Amino acid sequence: APAAAIVARKSSVGYPCVWKGKPKAEWSFDDKADGVFMQLESPKARMMFFTVINETKGKRSIGDTVPLDVDSFGLFPRIFK
Repeated sequence: APAAAIVARKSSVGYPCVWKGKPKAEWSFDDKADGVFMQLESPKARMMFFTVINETKGKRSIGDTVPLDVDSFGLFPRIFK
């Protein structure tokens, strides 16, 4: 089945900065928080998630993964019709 996925570190995204200017109800993380965006595209489904990466005293850990509205936070447009 045709599908495409993108995984991008938030700190590496230069454009589009999809999290900027979003209300707290849509983006509950601090603008400086780092993490990983994951977007899935297929002819029947579009999904978007963000997993926060916590860093404390030089140690990294994986935080919560939250679903996001793909129409508001998608890093690339719909590619399947």
